[in-house]
This record gives sequence, C-alpha cells and structure tokens, in this order.
Amino acid sequence: MGTADEYSVLAGTMVTNTGATALEQSLGVAPGPAVTGFPPGVVVPPAMIESNTAASVAAQLDLTTAYDEAAARPLNAPIAALGGQTLVGGVYAAPLKAALSLTGNLILDGAGDPNSVFVFQTDTTLITAALSTITLINGAQECNVFWQVGSSATLGAGSTFVGSILALTAITVGAGVTVRGRALARNAAVTLDSDTFSTPGVVEHLLPRRIQEVEALPERDCLRFSALLDTPTSIEQDRLREHLMGVESEMRHSFRPAFVVRAVEVLHCQTHRVDGPIVILGDFTA
Repeated sequence: MGTADEYSVLAGTMVTNTGATALEQSLGVAPGPAVTGFPPGVVVPPAMIESNTAASVAAQLDLTTAYDEAAARPLNAPIAALGGQTLVGGVYAAPLKAALSLTGNLILDGAGDPNSVFVFQTDTTLITAALSTITLINGAQECNVFWQVGSSATLGAGSTFVGSILALTAITVGAGVTVRGRALARNAAVTLDSDTFSTPGVVEHLLPRRIQEVEALPERDCLRFSALLDTPTSIEQDRLREHLMGVESEMRHSFRPAFVVRAVEVLHCQTHRVDGPIVILGDFTA
C-alpha cells in the first residue's frame, strides 16, 4: 500500500461529503483537486487534507501499484455470494470475476493466524446492502483485508465495512456507514455521508501479547493489570475496550477460571502518530 495506507479516503477527481463524517486518517485527492463538505466533515489531527499535493500524488501512485498487485493474485476459490459465508484467508472472486455483493453478515476467520490475508477481486462492482456487516474472528486483521474493484464500489446505509477498497473508478459510502478501513479510488470521486472511518488494524496491533505488571488485590478479590500499548486515536477507544475483553481468556489460562473482565478504562490516549505508550488498566474480578 505504501503511502496510500496513510489515507482514510483518497480520490482521483473529488471528494464530496454531507453531514458529520469523521476520518481518522488523511483525506487526499489527486489530481483532483476538489474537496467539499469539510466542514462539517472532520479529519482528525494530525491527519490532514491533501488536495493535489506531492503527498496525495505519491499516494495515488502507490494505490495503483497496490491495485495491480491485488488484481494479479491467483484465485483460491470462487464465491457466489458473500452474505452468510465464513471465509479463511485467501483470494476470492465471483465466477468470471463478476460483481460482488454483500447482504447480511460476512465472517472472516483468521484461523489463529494474524498474518492471514483476505483479497476480494471483481472486474466490475462491489455493492453492500444497508445494515450489512463484516465480522473478524480468530485473529483476522482489518489491515489485511483488501477489495480490488474493477469499476465502482457502493456501501449501503448503516452498514459496517472492513478493509481497504481499491477501486478503479468511484466509491459511494452511504449514510451512517462505519468503515474500519479505507476508501481509495484511483480515477474518480469518493462520496461520503455522515460516515465514520477508523484506521484498519490499529486495535489488533495494539493488543498486548501478554499482560504486564499484574497485581493481586485480595481485598477486592480481583487482579489488576496494566499493558503498555502504542498510541491509538480517540476514535479507537471504544473498539479498544471491546478488544481488550479478549484478554479475559489469557487471564483465565494464567490465573484462575473465576476471573472475568469487569471493566477496562483508557486512562490516557494520544494520537497513533505520536510516539509513546498509553496505559490500560482493567479489573478482573470473580
């Protein structure tokens, strides 16, 4: 992905937005250079708007390289539809690389391998239905999910989408969509409407491999742990709490089965581009 992975949204001609869209990473257009709807849309600092700058031009070149590489990957298995499927890492496409559609829930299963990669290919369109979802399990990483789209992509209103869209032409993100990834369009526009973009894979990469500084608190019949993590942005805090619930399984193995997660609190949070850790405290109590 090169420098393209620094962008939540990257377009070839223009980016238009309606409503309170929030982008955790930068917004870029090249050659563009039109950007409308920011504000009310927000690009969370230190991310910025790059309108036909050297940086956005370079990102478009890197996007082209990533698109070509994804399109060239050999197919592992054909799929007729995405909804209701559970897929392990691999390269997937509809027969003859026809249009991809998602209704309902798609589950991506890392099978215990955080390095597993999911690539979806189509020579035409990607369309997700309203309220459709993508769920990752067993170590699958948002940053390892890629959608190579030969024309345009459309994400349905209220849906939750995971991964980086690498589209040849346009991308339309419906109202109120949560994107844990990127919308990267090579030759045309990206259209947004009150959407939320977060950096793919940040939380999973932040999770500690093991708990540090475990302290027994007999008077409360609980254990307190702290874990030093690279810094996420404020948008990641709720997701970080959710993922840290998974630490409960490690505590069960390390201590006694009666301990369960009671609370996780983010005490200090900086942007992910600023060096230094944050401290997460969680109480595990019977």
